[in-house]
Amino acid sequence: FVSDGRSLGIHESAAGRTRMLEPGVYALSNHLLDTPWPKVEVARQRFIAALNGPQVDDAFLDLLLDDQPAPDQKLPSTGLSLEWERLMSPVFVRAPGYGTRSSTLLFVRRDGAARLSEWTWNENAELAGEASHSFHVTLPPQDEDRNDTASTK
Repeated sequence: FVSDGRSLGIHESAAGRTRMLEPGVYALSNHLLDTPWPKVEVARQRFIAALNGPQVDDAFLDLLLDDQPAPDQKLPSTGLSLEWERLMSPVFVRAPGYGTRSSTLLFVRRDGAARLSEWTWNENAELAGEASHSFHVTLPPQDEDRNDTASTK
């Protein structure tokens, strides 16, 4: 992801370009941005619901810890066996020798106050570490806040 504090983009390595995003809610998994996998769709819906709630970490972390597999009829066809498609389908993956190892939340308010929280998980999907850092981001002024004058030649 790339940002100047007012706009957000994503560098798509497969395409070799950076794409700027319109305002909205996006979801990213182990494929391209907004690939319509069940876990991406479920996470996006729950994220929107959490945004409309009291905005406490618990609601966001709960959605990141969702280990409910998708129904077979909604599984994507990524080339994995049906068993592995099922194991990979939840937001929080728990599989033999493979799984979610970290969950991260980054909040940046309009005034620049920011907080990054991260949880790490061991091979048994147990909490192995937790960190939270608060900081301030200097944001550029919004267009209507600028006192720039334009000149023409």
